[in-house]
Amino acid sequence: MVGTAYSANLNARGGATPYTWTLTSGTLAPGLTLNSTTGAIGGTPTAAAGGSLTFKVADAGIPAQSASVTLTQSIAAAPGPALSLSASPASVAPGGSSTLSWTATNTTSCTASGGWSGAQPANGSQSMTPAATTTYSLACSGPGGSVTKSATVTVGTPAGSFTIANCPGDTATVTVNVAASGGFADTVNLTASGLPAGATGQFSPASIYQSGSSTLTIKVPAGTPRSSPTVTITAASSSITQTATATVSVGCP
Repeated sequence: MVGTAYSANLNARGGATPYTWTLTSGTLAPGLTLNSTTGAIGGTPTAAAGGSLTFKVADAGIPAQSASVTLTQSIAAAPGPALSLSASPASVAPGGSSTLSWTATNTTSCTASGGWSGAQPANGSQSMTPAATTTYSLACSGPGGSVTKSATVTVGTPAGSFTIANCPGDTATVTVNVAASGGFADTVNLTASGLPAGATGQFSPASIYQSGSSTLTIKVPAGTPRSSPTVTITAASSSITQTATATVSVGCP
């Protein structure tokens, strides 16, 4: 088989030694050689080959005596390489980590590119903390060819800012959406801080499991001076915390 060391011996008896061996018909597979003195065939084939081979042996007599033998050559192709590469979770929040796992068979070398680099073992795992959405690639090669696989880790967009206009004595509402990604499954608790002096903020519901929406109701009491404070909305689970900011513009046009 291609990529596997091979050895065989052609033998003769009788006549006067030393013998001389030659290949008179056919071609040995690339990587194999014939020792003309010993009749040994050896090496590591680099390509598949077949067909008949005719070898001739001649002795050292004068005149020389010779004989021939025809053999069938059958060097099978090496199996193609196989590779799997995955990222878990495939989506993370900013600052989150994902684990790359890979398995390669029928390969002799693997090289990483994209979001990582360098030689890698045929089997392994590695934790990654990408700053932005990143694609990780792994190329492996062996006697039967080469194969490349890629895995992408998507980094969520941080929560942004928005504005709520409120007249003193009025009530304003805003919908807060929580979306799970990368297999997230936990309860998220919602809170608001930085409200105008005397104002109240209430979420309904105050917690969300995995994904959903909540309504934040902000009530600004009458007589509240004109201002534009920044309110921070925090969504926190047991492992991840995300925030968004809202500018509450207090004062009627």
